[in-house]
Amino acid sequence: MAVLPRIEQLSALGFEEEMNQMTIAPEAPASLTREERADNAAQSLHSAELEGHSVTPATQLDTEMYVSGEIDSQELLRRVRVRHHVG
Repeated sequence: MAVLPRIEQLSALGFEEEMNQMTIAPEAPASLTREERADNAAQSLHSAELEGHSVTPATQLDTEMYVSGEIDSQELLRRVRVRHHVG
């Protein structure tokens, strides 16, 4: 079975409306390495879980896109805010 591109995975999860509001960053910020982004993401996800929040599959995909450099941290936060209707 082929791995679906991330956008298709979001679509399969039922996030078509949300996808229409998303943008893709042209490149990852040069100031952070992939390892640093992965560490930041792991800490953030762990913190959310400690606070009793669950991480949705769509948020997990967005986090993977952040770690790989496909989107920046601002876009990651914007997507989470859109998804959870937070100002």
